[in-house]
Amino acid sequence: MRICIIGNSGHGLTILPELDRRQDIQVTGFCEGYPGEPNRTFRQEVVEKRQHKVRWYHSYRAMLEEERPDLVVIDGIFGEHGAMTMEALRRGIHVFVDKPVATQLKELDELEAVARNSSARLFAMLTMRYEATFYTARRLVEAGSIGQLRMLTGQKSYKLGKRPDFYRDREQFGGITPWISIHIIDLILWIARKRCISVSSLQDNHYNHGYGELEMTSLCSLQLEDNILASINSDYYRPKAAPTHGDDRLRIVGTEGILEVMNDRLTLISQDEAREMELMTPPDLFADCLRRIEMKDFSQDMDGIESTRISLLSRQSADEGGRLLFREERMGKRSFSFVLEEGVRNYAG
Repeated sequence: MRICIIGNSGHGLTILPELDRRQDIQVTGFCEGYPGEPNRTFRQEVVEKRQHKVRWYHSYRAMLEEERPDLVVIDGIFGEHGAMTMEALRRGIHVFVDKPVATQLKELDELEAVARNSSARLFAMLTMRYEATFYTARRLVEAGSIGQLRMLTGQKSYKLGKRPDFYRDREQFGGITPWISIHIIDLILWIARKRCISVSSLQDNHYNHGYGELEMTSLCSLQLEDNILASINSDYYRPKAAPTHGDDRLRIVGTEGILEVMNDRLTLISQDEAREMELMTPPDLFADCLRRIEMKDFSQDMDGIESTRISLLSRQSADEGGRLLFREERMGKRSFSFVLEEGVRNYAG
């Protein structure tokens, strides 16, 4: 399998473990996500350590045309993910793309149509599904360990550190909700296996250390089918002295118990006891992508699109100060109403 890579700004190097396991995978082309993008780690890990013979390009379109890869890894400026993904899918090239898969709702609708009509597959880097704590939590919920699911509460807290300049620009970065909160939004949809029927969110960009439009805090409230409630809080205020870069948490409430993920541990609290659970071994993210391509398993193709859609609607709710209510589905699309103080506005989406 021939692979090309666009950018090195997010989770693209999650391909590395599979490069070690499979000798039939070759990285043949690389294109910077933006001029001057740091690529030292990519050079060290792919070119020097694993000795892949990589051609360097200044245009991703030229790279796709000349290399004609089987799959492209898209990991550039987040605001360009949608255009890059559609370009590859229209050429029949499989896509392994970092989230969000798009940063505008109109572009996301176009991308969904392209994906549904392409012979190639779309796989989003929803990395937290492949962490042992969250993977095990989902399996326990499926097994009925906490009864009927009623509420989920998640957290993403990161150190800000030094970020690329494109984080200052909302159009390029996309916002804290589509980049960070989407992780928990996706876990909630994946674990609950219910559709979102309303979103209401808040966000703020004060005290952001001069990072322009970058939001530092976000609160998202979701209502799922069966009146399951969910919330996500995200921030960039994790102190420098904290022992880890991120602090990811998830609390899952059921009628017969509670599951809590904190500090890379999973605790089950039942009516009789509280105990730390032995963690199951999840599949590797990129290995699962390749397996689904090879087995023609398309069951998760639209997951990245749906999680992105809820994230973008949450961002819109915060931007415009209202609550989005989903209504009936028509011709494969759900419509929704946006409730503001002055009334209700209707959108197609």
